[in-house]
Parts: sequence; C-alpha cells; structure tokens
Amino acid sequence: MSIILKEISWDSIYKVWRKNLWPNRNIYIKSISTRLYLGETDEKNSIYNPIFLGCYKADKLIGVNSSHKCSDGSYRSRGLWVDPEHRGEGIGQTILRQTLEFKGNSTFVWSYPRQSSWSTFENVGFSLTSDWIPDDDGILRAYCRF
Repeated sequence: MSIILKEISWDSIYKVWRKNLWPNRNIYIKSISTRLYLGETDEKNSIYNPIFLGCYKADKLIGVNSSHKCSDGSYRSRGLWVDPEHRGEGIGQTILRQTLEFKGNSTFVWSYPRQSSWSTFENVGFSLTSDWIPDDDGILRAYCRF
C-alpha cells in the first residue's frame, strides 16, 4: 500500500501534536514558533505562513511535520511525528525530504529534534550543532541544520 504526502490544515496537525507529540504541554501550541536557530526568539516569525505536511497510508494520518521561514533568513522544520506502528519504514525521512523542498531562498534549514528521533534527521543529512539539553518538558533536544 502506498503512502500519500500532502499539505494539511493547522487543525489537523494540531490534533496530532496535542494528542501524540506534546500531550503534557502546559503552554498553548501555536501554528508558528518564535524560536530562531540556537535559541533566540523573534515575534516577526509570525509574518510567515507555515506549511503543515501529513503523510497518509490508506485514509490514516501516520506522520506530520510543520515548517516555516524565520526572520533570520533560516527555515525551520518543526513537530515531526510518526505513528509508532509505522516507525522504521522511512516515513519520517520522506516527510523531512519534502520539508526541505519548501525552504526557498532561506540560508539553511534547521530543527530542534528529540534525541530519540535524531537518527531520522541524521539519515536525511542534518548535522548536529549543539549539545543535548532538556527542554521545558524534560525531553533531551539539540539543534541541527541541513
């Protein structure tokens, strides 16, 4: 059975993020992040339109990711999640490769993945650029770029 990768709505990705990726997050999850590469923040990121990708197998949403331009000229990949039943099938790599296609004239693409998903980013060609540090939820994350 083939997979279909397509743009989805904010509402669709939000439901997946809230239930599966950040179920215990106490702060409101926004459609776009103010975070810049290596930790600074800038509200100007909100002027850009995010892209939400969904990966479907049959009619089931099995993977998601979001991406958007940042005010510093970079492009962020955010919120990669793959259904545990489909991990190890290359779904995350497929979604990340498609995300890279949206970078336009951005200087580079970056992300802030969990340590548990690092191999997916590394297999696509991302390089680790920081130490692993606990985020607000206590999950180890590090910055990386493509």
